Amino acid sequence: MAFQIDDDLFKLSPLSAARKSAYIEQAKSWLPAMINAVEETEADGWKPCGMTDPTITNGVTLCKKVTEGNPVVMIRGQTIIPNYSVADALSSQKSINTSARLRNGLHANDPMNIDSSVLHVLQKGESLTDDTPLAQIVWAVFQAPGPIWARDFCWLQYVDTAKDSKGREAMVCACQSIDDFEQCHNLQSSHKFVRGNICTTGYIYTETDIPGEIMITYVVQVDPKGSIPKFVVNLVAAGQGENAGRVRDTTIGLNAILKKFNRSIQDAEPTKAHARVRPIDVSSSLVYANNTCTETCEAEEDGVLEVLIHPTNGDSIVCNGEDYSVDKSTGVPPSFSLDVVKGQKVELVFKNKSSAMFKKFKQVWWYGRVKTSSGSERSIPAHTLSPLSNSTRNKKKGKGMLHKIAKTISPKSKKDNNSFETPQKPEIKIVEKIKVVEKLVHPETSEVAKAYQKGFATGIACIVIAILMQYVYSNFLSGGVGAGGAKVEVQE
Repeated sequence: MAFQIDDDLFKLSPLSAARKSAYIEQAKSWLPAMINAVEETEADGWKPCGMTDPTITNGVTLCKKVTEGNPVVMIRGQTIIPNYSVADALSSQKSINTSARLRNGLHANDPMNIDSSVLHVLQKGESLTDDTPLAQIVWAVFQAPGPIWARDFCWLQYVDTAKDSKGREAMVCACQSIDDFEQCHNLQSSHKFVRGNICTTGYIYTETDIPGEIMITYVVQVDPKGSIPKFVVNLVAAGQGENAGRVRDTTIGLNAILKKFNRSIQDAEPTKAHARVRPIDVSSSLVYANNTCTETCEAEEDGVLEVLIHPTNGDSIVCNGEDYSVDKSTGVPPSFSLDVVKGQKVELVFKNKSSAMFKKFKQVWWYGRVKTSSGSERSIPAHTLSPLSNSTRNKKKGKGMLHKIAKTISPKSKKDNNSFETPQKPEIKIVEKIKVVEKLVHPETSEVAKAYQKGFATGIACIVIAILMQYVYSNFLSGGVGAGGAKVEVQE
């Protein structure tokens, strides 16, 4: 029996103004602790995650802290993002206010994410640059390793600006689980999803003493609940702090793409030197190997639709049947153009031609605008991400907490409902008739036994090989070269 989540997974209904206000006030109260976590030191309970002080991995300084009443350690990861500002970070975080953008971001940065949805937008501004904070209720489910059931979370997210102890500008994206939101009911009995708990967690972007750079701090304290021992959770928790580095690298990459887009616009229209592509206008899509992804947008005026395309993780992408490649010598992104009329909906179909052997995905950044006869232009970012084919899977390696306990495959699905006026229902269809999903959610006893047998056989084989290698090195090689031990990882 194939496992599938129903479209009406949650029975959503509008929230009262009083309840929205209560949630917003609750989220506001989290900000001081998040800001304080940026500058706290060993005197406040923070210790290095590793044997060295400080512990630095991939340019991220990692610390841990034991908090009262919580058996799961809090992790802090900090790194620097050059050529970036708090205002840039604010608009970027506030733009993730639809299920499509949420899914895209989580799938790109966390290979364990199965699906996600923005259930309710409690508050957002007229634009991404105004002073109105973003407040929303979010749900997501993440794949767990081997026979362990998947974990899902329902949390309240709040994005706003604040001042640190030195009076410098900061942006805070704070997240914590909410237990009193009955519309996001527990799915353990119906879907074998164990509801985890997000404690003090989120991103803080703060100005530094060096102009043009900011520090990103990722604070995370997540309890996956269930039968996973807390000492195991704490052993692998430090890897969560490395997310700060992944966000840094993604931001640097996007800035490079924006520069190329801007340069392309200026070269094509030197009289419009003031024209700039703003980060919030740039859309992105994940296109998996040998699959297509369709982006739908609507023209607001008559004119010519121009789309600038920049595929990453590869040099070319197919858009509407034509092959587009980045000119490596100039870095100029390829463009696509089409005559359109006001109200016309245009589907941009991207295809990834990568070899299916590696199951790679490409992230396509694109910027669309309509040039009218009067010379005006309007950007048309995508608003809908259609489902990928049922054969889509993502085998990208990641360092999520559950992934570090053991490694597994993450099936993917895409479907979305982006309305703001009404609650956004998660329209989720996990890959149908994929045995991997059946084993994940409903592991049969015989298949679990086979997994143990396979893991045990693999472990024995590796140990035998290690013993033989040690014998060869110690008896036949000169120069006093010692035998190295073999590290064996067995998935159970």
